[in-house]
Amino acid sequence: MTLVLLGILTFLFFLQRLSGDPATVLAGHSSSPEVLEAIREDMGLNEPLHVQYAVFMSKALRLDFGDSMRYQQPALGMVLDRLPNTLILAVSALALAVLVGVPLGTYAALYPNRPSGVLINLLAGVLQSLPSFWLGLMLLLIFAVELKWVGSVANLEEDFFRRMALPR
Repeated sequence: MTLVLLGILTFLFFLQRLSGDPATVLAGHSSSPEVLEAIREDMGLNEPLHVQYAVFMSKALRLDFGDSMRYQQPALGMVLDRLPNTLILAVSALALAVLVGVPLGTYAALYPNRPSGVLINLLAGVLQSLPSFWLGLMLLLIFAVELKWVGSVANLEEDFFRRMALPR
């Protein structure tokens, strides 16, 4: 587990370095060299790569992920603000998958030669082969745009439990 976390953090560190100069992103391309240099100094980008890596790892161990470049707020706070909705979505999806998938899979395994078992296996194979982003967009198009059963953007604060199910 520790090696996996170390690998992910190392990957993220180098991935950030591939995206270009953060100082230019923050200040804009038309900024003066003095402004860019001040931002680089403030962010520690003038340090050697191994020093930047050590600082990055020590901050990550303290859960200090810095500020969002876009919103100028602590990144960890932004993640934690969105965590409840993410967990609700993940737990709901898992519950739905278990409550529907296990009985259908059991039925298809017990009766593989019946037309219903063949249909379940065929449907499972087709749905697994579709890209999830495409399937999500198609379901959004059908249920939100065409049938108008749900809104295309959900606000979980208002009418929370009703919005967890499809029909309005």
